[in-house]
Amino acid sequence: MNILNKILDRSITQEKFDSLLEMPRKYLGEEVLGVIPNLTMTNEGPVLSRVYMITKSYLCEIKISDGDNSHFDLVDKAMVINIRVATTVTTVSIGDETTISYKAATIRIVHGPNMESVIEFIGGERDEWVVAVLELLPASLACHRH
Repeated sequence: MNILNKILDRSITQEKFDSLLEMPRKYLGEEVLGVIPNLTMTNEGPVLSRVYMITKSYLCEIKISDGDNSHFDLVDKAMVINIRVATTVTTVSIGDETTISYKAATIRIVHGPNMESVIEFIGGERDEWVVAVLELLPASLACHRH
């Protein structure tokens, strides 16, 4: 099992995961090549806020919502002009003696003037997550001519 699937398995139930992908899968009609978990920091720690479904032609951002609501955005992968990766470590002090460090990554996928998709991750597997994401979104996406 790859790192993206491991993160998804511990972040969302299979039933909720299947429900999230149901409508975008029907709409796109393409095989899903991979799903990228997007973890953001909240007061309760890292939380799965979105997933990105990757097909041959599309990048689909699916927002996690309550109930049976479906919210997703589609980008034609042929429109990608730039992929920017940033990794950070943030250290937070709690009291006088306790410090906590968080590894984070942000991948910005630019697909038009003032248009971008932002994929985020917070956790110890940051470096493995970045490698897995870039395998699904190879740099060649940003190197084509329009």
